[in-house]
Amino acid sequence: MNLHLGRRMAMGVAGAAVGYLGVRAVRLMAAVRAGAEIGVRRRPPAVTIHRPPTEVYAFWRDLPNLARTLGHVTRVDEVDDRRSRWVLEGIGPARVEFTLEIVRDEPPRLIEWRAGDELLAHQGRVEFTRAPGNRGTEVRLHVAGPPGGRIEDLLYGELRRVKQTLEGGEVLAVGRRDLPARVPAATGGRA
Repeated sequence: MNLHLGRRMAMGVAGAAVGYLGVRAVRLMAAVRAGAEIGVRRRPPAVTIHRPPTEVYAFWRDLPNLARTLGHVTRVDEVDDRRSRWVLEGIGPARVEFTLEIVRDEPPRLIEWRAGDELLAHQGRVEFTRAPGNRGTEVRLHVAGPPGGRIEDLLYGELRRVKQTLEGGEVLAVGRRDLPARVPAATGGRA
């Protein structure tokens, strides 16, 4: 290969790299202008569960029952009507325990909580609204935690399990625990 051709190839590669970086920079600037958070995946605005809001709220508010649906939760002990102690396994190298406090409870519309323990410190809110056309409940989950989104990812994944339990009576995926949650009799689900 002659020297002139080598230089032209190197310039072409450099030009392509600059072009790629330019496109990425334009997309980044557009995202910032639109108010988007950089590096955060967008979540669906709501998950529809084909059950009435009162039933979905009641299932979510029964913390020990909810815990039987969630994949990483091994135990929930209710301390009082606002505080509970959660034990999780399988999200890291060791067992994790934290205290969760319900800071706002508006049956059957919303539950808001915070967990102050250092490792899993976060706050969240779940909202229950009637789906359009009376097709069940739209469940919106809002979570704020440490950078990285690990807690948010975990909770959004667990929301799918709650939907499966309420609609079908059990979680369809094979997990490490096979204890089904109690589905209220009104759902027609299995215990």
